[in-house]
Amino acid sequence: MEKIYFLFKKESVLFNFLTAVLFVSILYRATFLYDFLKSPFIASCLPLAASCYITLGIFHDLIFLFTLFILFFLMGGMIKNTPQKSLLIFKKTFFYSFYFLISIFYIFHKKFFITFYKLPDFSILEQIPYYNYTLIDYLKMGDIEDYTLLIFSILIITAINYLPKSAIKKLISHALLPLIGLGIAYGTICSFYFSINLVKSKKGDNILYVNPIIYLTKSGLRSHYSKYLHTIQKPDETQINSISLNNPIFIGPEDTPPFLSFPDSKKKWNVLFIVLESTGAVYLDTSNNHKTPMPFIDTLKKQGLFLNNHFSAGNCSHLGLFSIFSGLYPDPKNLHFELQKNIFIPNLSAWLGKDYTGLFVTAGNLSNFCPYGFLMNTGSLEIYDKSSIKNLKNSKEKSYFYLDEIETVDFFLSKLENTKSPFFAVYYSGAAHFPYFDYGKEYQLISTLNSPIASYINNLYLLDFQIKKIFDFLKNKKLLEDTIVMITGDHGEGFNQHNEGQKHGTTLYQEQIKVPALFYQPEIFKPKTINQATSSIDILPTILDALALPYDKQLFQGNSLFRAHKKRKYIFIINELGELASIDETGTKMIISLSEDTCKTYDLKQDPFEKTPLPCNNKSQEEAIVQFGYHQPLMLEKYNNLQKEKRFKKRYHTTN
Repeated sequence: MEKIYFLFKKESVLFNFLTAVLFVSILYRATFLYDFLKSPFIASCLPLAASCYITLGIFHDLIFLFTLFILFFLMGGMIKNTPQKSLLIFKKTFFYSFYFLISIFYIFHKKFFITFYKLPDFSILEQIPYYNYTLIDYLKMGDIEDYTLLIFSILIITAINYLPKSAIKKLISHALLPLIGLGIAYGTICSFYFSINLVKSKKGDNILYVNPIIYLTKSGLRSHYSKYLHTIQKPDETQINSISLNNPIFIGPEDTPPFLSFPDSKKKWNVLFIVLESTGAVYLDTSNNHKTPMPFIDTLKKQGLFLNNHFSAGNCSHLGLFSIFSGLYPDPKNLHFELQKNIFIPNLSAWLGKDYTGLFVTAGNLSNFCPYGFLMNTGSLEIYDKSSIKNLKNSKEKSYFYLDEIETVDFFLSKLENTKSPFFAVYYSGAAHFPYFDYGKEYQLISTLNSPIASYINNLYLLDFQIKKIFDFLKNKKLLEDTIVMITGDHGEGFNQHNEGQKHGTTLYQEQIKVPALFYQPEIFKPKTINQATSSIDILPTILDALALPYDKQLFQGNSLFRAHKKRKYIFIINELGELASIDETGTKMIISLSEDTCKTYDLKQDPFEKTPLPCNNKSQEEAIVQFGYHQPLMLEKYNNLQKEKRFKKRYHTTN
């Protein structure tokens, strides 16, 4: 022990610094876990799992600290000829400044993950200029707890620097080294525990304990050497100047015939969207004598137009909603482009015009992963969400994400009753989003037995009841005969089918992206099932044609089911965690991870559950994904800027 201490005795400033950072690491991990345990996503984790998160997190921090020590120790040797006093001042100034920056980044890392369930990696740092945030905006990301931790940690490092050498010696020998030794032993147990009891997901639970600096450095190196991220691109100016996908790599020369005949009716229909949060298509599959927890929707799909092979353009809410109501793919690169406040891309309400009365009701909070700016900036939607709906049941367990689903549907119907026709109304459900709360035995198909998937299925059953309630209301008010109803999911939900855990927004496997979609209005949509692949971007142009409203199809990336169009080679799906997928007409699905530089292919006809990955031999499909990932952000940015400029000019001429 004496020899170990002697090794660092001449570098006491350095060692004091590293000792202090270790203490701060422990504080950081504890507060990280405290913040995350307040979320129902982790609230049920076992005590052993919680302590494992802290221990493995500190392990990552120790690796980082050891690297710092080697670098600083070498640096100290390189400047050993510097006068001792000047060297001491330099070390203290440098270490304090460096420590302060690290602490700020730790806080940002924690807050970013708690807010977005995504780590701030190198690609996100590259996207910061898109947001035009000020320093004050970034400082506001922290709260009083974060800055209290920062101040407290600075006090710790200051106190340790003023400790006498004998005290530091005792601290090392009697506290830190034994603690590290015990940590190694406990960490071994934790690793074994995780490998047996918890999901080993690259994008799942391990992000709770990864070191922020190591993760950022690793992602930066991977980004720099990625063959997908750094493929030399040649911008297609024709493609960039068009929002529709017109490059031959995306479309073929031949025409695809329409699925439907144009409707004869020219009357002004009401339009009602029922968007099902986290609802996968598999739960409406009644083939092979499967039973569905949604019998009413199962009946509807036999009475209307049902899209049997339908995909959301993204695997989380803001991606799905943006694609449904814009007719465009989301941005595969710019993190949460769809959530920005300055989005002026027209939504369906804008396309319908001022003749339509707009209503949007959800049990959730639109500040959580909903494209609020996109919905508000164009069109005329009257929006109600958890933050604005008053006097509804909001028990402690239901208050984290959603209001009571039953009462929110009643609120929606009360608003709809007083809405002038023709109306454009949206009900955006919440019951199928995790956590899946118990609505009582009346809606219990399966005894829960603490099973998440059983609770999920029960809530789909509840949701089916609420959809029937909406239809009964329309029928009783004699509105159903004048209303086009569109029912679809914003994305699916995974239950560890591919080691992705119990969630969405993590992978591009079928369970997270294949969703139900049906149109109901007997005068327009005769009973029919379409088995060809369709996308959420196809919904908006189809609705406009059903309403006989004129539009320029070059302003959409989706295809109306009523029109012939150039053959679409691929449907694209986006994962905000750095993945892109495409599905061709033969059912070949390719998934490329831009962040991890990997590619895999599945034959969905032969392998519908994606159990056997195949090599990526189709270079045309691979190139199409890369080109889409490159061009889509440029097209959306340009289109949005043009719409913003158009809006500004219109407002300017109106006021002058």
